[in-house]
Amino acid sequence: MDPNALGGMLFTLLLVVIIVGAILVFPIMRRLGTALELWLSDKRQGSLQSTDARALRDSISTLADRMERLEDRQLFLEELVERSPLRGPSGSGTLPPETRPRDGGA
Repeated sequence: MDPNALGGMLFTLLLVVIIVGAILVFPIMRRLGTALELWLSDKRQGSLQSTDARALRDSISTLADRMERLEDRQLFLEELVERSPLRGPSGSGTLPPETRPRDGGA
């Protein structure tokens, strides 16, 4: 067989294989690229979500501390009101007779 004819057939066969391969592989590679982009964006969002979760945990911790301090202050104020000399003897919250406002006025 003539080497030039063999080279021409080989070249034509190789060209056809490359074209058909590109036609078949291109959609597959495009889908793989899209899947890779989604995977990478999910990975980035996962790290952002962990950052957001960390910030949320810090905020909740801060709020819990503030609520605890507020509760302590509320208990302190309630104790002061209970011991207040302005409370009536029954503890009903009414003023004693000597501190009630007068109806007649001045």
